[in-house]
Amino acid sequence: MAKMDDYQLGSIVSGEITDALNHFDSEYTEERLRALDFYLGEPLGNEVEGRSSVVATEVADTVEAIMPNLMRVFTSNDKYVRFAPRNAEDAEAADQASNYVNYIINQRNDGYKLLHTFFKDALLFRMGVIKFFYEEKEQVDEEEYNGLSEDELVMLMNDPDVEIVEQDETVMESMYSEETGETVPLRSEYDLTVRVTRKEGEIKVINVPPEEFLVSRHATGNLEDAHFMAHRTSLTVSELVAMGYDRDIVEKHAGENELDVDREVSNRFQDLEAATGVDPADPTLRSVIYHECIMNVDFDGDGIAERRRICAIGSDGAEILHNEPWDHIPFAVASPILMPHRLVGRSIYDMTEDLQVIKTTLMRQYLDSVYSSTLPRIAAVEGAVNLDDLLDAQAGGVIRVRQPGMIQPLAGASVGGEIRPLMDYLDTVKEQRTGMSRASQGLDANSLQSSTASAVSATVRGAQVKLESYARTMAETGVKDLFKGILALVLKHDTNEKMMRLNNSFVPINPAEWKSQFDTIVQVGLGTTDDET
Repeated sequence: MAKMDDYQLGSIVSGEITDALNHFDSEYTEERLRALDFYLGEPLGNEVEGRSSVVATEVADTVEAIMPNLMRVFTSNDKYVRFAPRNAEDAEAADQASNYVNYIINQRNDGYKLLHTFFKDALLFRMGVIKFFYEEKEQVDEEEYNGLSEDELVMLMNDPDVEIVEQDETVMESMYSEETGETVPLRSEYDLTVRVTRKEGEIKVINVPPEEFLVSRHATGNLEDAHFMAHRTSLTVSELVAMGYDRDIVEKHAGENELDVDREVSNRFQDLEAATGVDPADPTLRSVIYHECIMNVDFDGDGIAERRRICAIGSDGAEILHNEPWDHIPFAVASPILMPHRLVGRSIYDMTEDLQVIKTTLMRQYLDSVYSSTLPRIAAVEGAVNLDDLLDAQAGGVIRVRQPGMIQPLAGASVGGEIRPLMDYLDTVKEQRTGMSRASQGLDANSLQSSTASAVSATVRGAQVKLESYARTMAETGVKDLFKGILALVLKHDTNEKMMRLNNSFVPINPAEWKSQFDTIVQVGLGTTDDET
């Protein structure tokens, strides 16, 4: 079979993107929109004018109760993950790798914020997505050198990163030659202006909004099993040209950006002023849809699909900009509750959505009952009551009537006695589903008073079982994949020897040596949830 051309490859990429988009739009988009509305306490849409419109916040309360505990589990110290050696001789190298990878996530990237967003996306939208990659940058500076010798000049000119912009020579010593009748310079000094291009690289970690991540619809519980995944985002013409892509090709697709009006993006920024939809005055700032795809495809025609990184633009991704073999998956995903044989699991929203609806209904009925008891409707005999007096709500005001009994309050029945036990029952259901209760936070006086220390510990530990399950699930999936991916990037790109503080002393480390010296087992630090025994 012949090697694919760009048209054939573009057709395959476009088909995969369209299929993934259709799947996510039909399966998850509406649920994510509704989850965010529930988290923000937006109206349910069934409000009745003149009645209570209060909204319960079960989704937000549960998510916000879980988040501090999750962050304490993972970020109680600066070593989020440890690489454990399998052999005794690998202990030092594994310790160095642990320190260096945690340094990358904490110091070179905003590790706490990255993990916070990662976990919150998972709790609220069923899946959190994080991306890691090696980013190379070019920095161009102009430098001036004065009084250089000829040897120093030659050394500078031999540097491939240096381009001479301007050069002046000053003869410091010379000698007259009788043979040629000319003055021959013996020693010169040079003044130079040079342009220095420095290439620098670093490992970057970013959060991917859930609507920007696409994956094949039949992906199971592991990204390794997915034959297609993509980061679908919006970049400007200027950004794409700076990445080295042809300007004419990029500008053909400028303005096709559907992400600007994407419902999830609009919902996320609904409190901001709506965009006018007018293109920017600078054409290089127009938006283009950019797809970075990791997919298995038989591009070389040998009958075996190999993993490739394919970058494409356009709403359907049919315009191929870049295509290369690829050796790793640059994404990590996590769900708090795994579903067998499916990549996307369940969220806290899934377990509390119905409780928020029911509790909202009960709270509204309870408040309506209170309102009707304290401010009852009035039955008045027409023509026998001064309606202006009746409609005046002034305290202690006089209502004029023609004879007694012309006004009667229509008091509603109080339902507080029936509703309060139902509210308590819903709280119990929420605790059973999510594991989050006052006891799990050490705040339940009824559970903890007059109890021994061991009984209190057992109560709190029992209430934290589900929390620990969420933490372990996300640790063994997303967090482990993230740190294994960062280590792989270090071994591939960051191979220069460097000095690093290790065990309160600075020691030289060389990641290039780790590859052959040790194998690793990733151990996520989950032992901080309960230090008491």
